[in-house]
Amino acid sequence: MSYNEAIDNFLLMIQEHYELKYTSDRERKYIQEFLQPQECDLKNLFLKVTVRHSKKWKSLPGIAEFYEVMKDDKNKRIEYDANQAWL
Repeated sequence: MSYNEAIDNFLLMIQEHYELKYTSDRERKYIQEFLQPQECDLKNLFLKVTVRHSKKWKSLPGIAEFYEVMKDDKNKRIEYDANQAWL
């Protein structure tokens, strides 16, 4: 399975989890384009996004949520690398 197919499956899993669909093809396309160059672990991203974005809000996570989760993860890795370098 290619990474593009994995992104499509990832977005389908998000829609199934929240029991909603992205109504705008443009929003779905933006998310796909954002995730494509990242080559991130989509399973891990799914877990982090679903923990962060509650079903109670009755909405799907947007590109901002994906960005924030990925930014937090990157900051933690930088902090860990800095601590390891200090030791």
